[in-house]
Amino acid sequence: MRRQSLTNKPRAWFDLDRAKRFRGSGGEDLYLTAGGRWVLHSRRARRWAEIPDSAATVWLDICGYQAAADKIRAAWARQAVGLARALEARPWLRRSLRKEG
Repeated sequence: MRRQSLTNKPRAWFDLDRAKRFRGSGGEDLYLTAGGRWVLHSRRARRWAEIPDSAATVWLDICGYQAAADKIRAAWARQAVGLARALEARPWLRRSLRKEG
């Protein structure tokens, strides 16, 4: 196991051996950790930074990893359906959200 510390979160790390690597252009690589986090590595700046799913999706699209980006979007769609179902099943929640908005 090779631990890699993150630059933007000094106490956080991930296992490089278990992460999936996406090679990019311009001196950057993106890693999907075993825990499902996205880590962007800039070789020029020597930075390892955790990034959100939205930024990872954009990076994957730009670098030609369309299938991986589509998987993230599909997961978002499944989550949205689940949230909509949960909202439909709780009329009291819909009413309370309407009052606040």
